[in-house]
This record gives sequence, structure tokens and C-alpha cells, in this order.
Amino acid sequence: MSRIHRGDIYQEERVFGYIPLKKQFTDIDRIYTITESANEYLMQTYGFSKESIQISRLGVKDLNIKTPSSAKNQIHLVSCSFLSEVKRVDKIIEALAILSEKEPHIELKWSHIGDGYLHEKLVNLAHKKLDDKQNIAFSFLGNLKNSEVYEFYKTNSVDLFINVSESEGVPVSIMEAMSCHIPIIAPDIGGVRDMVIDAHNGKLLSKECLVLEIAKALADIEFFKDESIRESSYKIYLEKYSASLNYSNFIDSLIKI
Repeated sequence: MSRIHRGDIYQEERVFGYIPLKKQFTDIDRIYTITESANEYLMQTYGFSKESIQISRLGVKDLNIKTPSSAKNQIHLVSCSFLSEVKRVDKIIEALAILSEKEPHIELKWSHIGDGYLHEKLVNLAHKKLDDKQNIAFSFLGNLKNSEVYEFYKTNSVDLFINVSESEGVPVSIMEAMSCHIPIIAPDIGGVRDMVIDAHNGKLLSKECLVLEIAKALADIEFFKDESIRESSYKIYLEKYSASLNYSNFIDSLIKI
């Protein structure tokens, strides 16, 4: 048996687009993945049988935080990532600039958690694109401890969590937000489609994650404030990404083998 993650699965992630000896090990008794898309890839690419594959998802603790939405004419979005090219944070800035002009009556607030080598460049871009907008406030909060992230969700009103990355597996940052009843905007990459059900607990964007597409998703303000949508985000977390449930189920599965 084996537990497998993104770098062990996808040939496209390797320098030469090839992973040796995978097809020679398809008779393994059990292989554990963390997403539905990984299961499909293993069967289609390497020929693993459906019976030999089992999902055993990752998870985060439920700290019983229910983050409220902000006031009717306000929208507060939060992003959390390392500041590198692959995270495409510049697209959030560009989308906010567009949204502010289309919805001048709405107060926009954006908080980014995380640091990285593009920090100065992105801060400068945000000032360039957003400083002349009267209805936008933004802040780069830098790196926060995990406990500080949860404290932020506990003490602030947050309407949505946004991820616009070019490449992801199953982002822990999205799990954490969902555990706090926060809806999600994210592109259809990696295991994100297991997490975000479009029009149910968030907005699932295309892989390209176009700036206009992001702006359009953000404009649906009432959607992100809807209590049923926020509750759906938490329910999907409970169903798929509860650490206490997932890890105990994983151990039980191993014992049965």
C-alpha cells in the first residue's frame, strides 16, 4: 500500500514530463489519494484499478469559528499565499481596480496574508492601481502563525476567501476558511473542484482565471453574504476536510488491510 501526493502523480509536474516505473506498480493492494481528480488521473494515465484506489483526504481542525459577513454595502475579501508568480496575486489587484469603477457605491476591502519575494512589487502595483480609488482599502498583513490566521477570522468580518493560483493541490488555506463558514472563489485546478462547488459554496473559475472573470465573480456580493451559502461552505468542510474525522478513518482503513 502507498499514500500518494501531487508530485508523485502528475507527469506534467516533472521536468521531462515522465515518472518512471509507475505502470509497473499498478498491482498494489491499496493506494491512498487526497482528491477525486487524482483517482481519475491514476486510472487513465497508469492503469490503476478503481478497487485499488481510496480517497483519504487531508484536513484541518474545527475551532468552532463562525466568521460573520460585513455590512450590506461592503465586501471584505481575504487571500492567503506566498507572494510568487504562480499565485497570480496581481490578478486580484487588477480585478479590484475594475470592480471599484463598476461598483462605486460599494466599499471594498482586501486583506492578504503571506509574504514572499514579490512583496515589494505587488505592494507597489496595489498602490498604483488602487490608491486613486475612493472605495478601496487594502493591507498586506505578512506572514501570520496558524493561530493568528484563525484569530483574524474570529475577530473580523470576511465575505469571501479568494485564491487565483496557477497551480494547487488541495490548499489548506481554503480548508481553514471553509471551517470558518467563509465562501470561496478559486480556479478549477488540482483538487479545488472537490472543495468549491460553483454556486453552492463559492465561485469556481476557469483555469486561466481571467481578470474580468474574477471581477465578475466578486461583483455577486449578495451571494457571498447569503447565510445558506456560508453554511454550505462549512458543511463541505465537515464532510470532506475535518482532520479529526479524516485521520481516524485513515487509521481504521489501514488496520482493516
